[in-house]
Amino acid sequence: MGNDETRTGAVSTRTDDVTGWIQRVRLAGKPERAEWRLDEAAGATQAEGSTPPRSAALYGAATTGVAGKKGTALQLDGTSGYASSDLAVVDTDRGFSVSAWVKLDRKPTAAAIAVTQPGKHNPGFELYYSAAYDRWIFNQFTADTSSATPIRAMAAQAGGVTVGAWTHLVGLYDGTSKTLRLYVDNKLVGETPVPKAWNAQEGLVFGAGRYDGVMKSFFPGSIDEVQLFDKPLSATEIGKLNSLQQIADPGRPAMAAFSMDEKQGAAGVDGHGVVVPAKFFGGVTPGQPGIDGNAAAFNGTNGYAKIGQTTGPHLNTQQNFTVSAWAKLDKKPTSAAIIVAQTGQFSPGFELYYTAAYDRWAFNQYSADTADATPIRAMQPDGTTAQAGVWVHLVGVHDVSAHTLTLYVNGTKAGQTTLSKPFYGGQSTYIGVGSYNGGQLKSYFPGTIDDVRLYTSALTADEVRQLSQQKALNNR
Repeated sequence: MGNDETRTGAVSTRTDDVTGWIQRVRLAGKPERAEWRLDEAAGATQAEGSTPPRSAALYGAATTGVAGKKGTALQLDGTSGYASSDLAVVDTDRGFSVSAWVKLDRKPTAAAIAVTQPGKHNPGFELYYSAAYDRWIFNQFTADTSSATPIRAMAAQAGGVTVGAWTHLVGLYDGTSKTLRLYVDNKLVGETPVPKAWNAQEGLVFGAGRYDGVMKSFFPGSIDEVQLFDKPLSATEIGKLNSLQQIADPGRPAMAAFSMDEKQGAAGVDGHGVVVPAKFFGGVTPGQPGIDGNAAAFNGTNGYAKIGQTTGPHLNTQQNFTVSAWAKLDKKPTSAAIIVAQTGQFSPGFELYYTAAYDRWAFNQYSADTADATPIRAMQPDGTTAQAGVWVHLVGVHDVSAHTLTLYVNGTKAGQTTLSKPFYGGQSTYIGVGSYNGGQLKSYFPGTIDDVRLYTSALTADEVRQLSQQKALNNR
């Protein structure tokens, strides 16, 4: 939205009350990106993935259960209705995309915001209809200050906005080319350079904008099938969304997807990250005693789980991330034993594992995605050895700002190393094995694995400690 448009209709905002560990993590913007609890019963052929819900409460004249582009949609009156979450979804200073189906009931006399992720003063992005320009727009503001101005990606000419018709909008920021792009009904209609993006980390809002804490620019119409991605989507991926297909396997799936399929009278709308299931192969036995509920046992010779049968990356391994898992070795193997890894074409983007060469737990990334690359390890110190037959909680943290890989064992920092040039391991994710040189499977894990989690942030030492304490250690 620009300074040439009137911001009208102030409404107060609220913060939802959540408790415990989940409160600390989520309010810091760090819910799990994906979790495979491995709680499936004996005989299961795959482990379902999940994420915590991202709930957006309804305010004013906001109505669920109306006819949507797919299923039902959220309808807003354009005066007071909107939905607001307490959680940001994407880092707006890095590559991201937002997709939504929208339908205007009428053309308003001011801006009408469909989706936004606000900052303290101005939004990190807005996907909206501009009355001043009479066209769809995707923008970022120059800074998170009250005096900042918008940078708009939009069509060159006014028009092309039809009241009462469903329209597919995709706005993306390409952090490499520093460009905003807007697609309308699968067509690139405008792009513009962004000299310096910034990170807005207030909660996601549907149907209104928020400026200096005040709600304005309400959307008169319906919103459906909102998805947010932590990457700039390709033209092919945008075409899939325009055809109401899901991006996942192949591709890195949505960080959050809001289907807007709630029944009439709902108090809010819920979104979840899209998570690809982990399919079992070979000697995997689900339904075994775990650290909490069931776990999956891997035979150490051919048993593994693959997440994404084409590609199924859930993390950008060039950015901040955290991986955690509970593991118990049945025996110490004579070679490496991988607990969880996200692979590249030739080398892993990360591995959390047991190293037989050093007899320790380790967390690594390779020096490059090449066949001759070498591992860069954070591992337990000299004089420390891994134990078989005992549950252990392992956490690997990649911190881009600090240029470090850090390993935590049972909530305590165990090792750290420098990683100056991380690469993107954009292939499948594996549990219980590693993949190298175009898909060669090696380093099978002989033991039991439980509760694998991925985060798109570098958890702090205190957060890791509390994560480890969620489930009591035991020797099952």
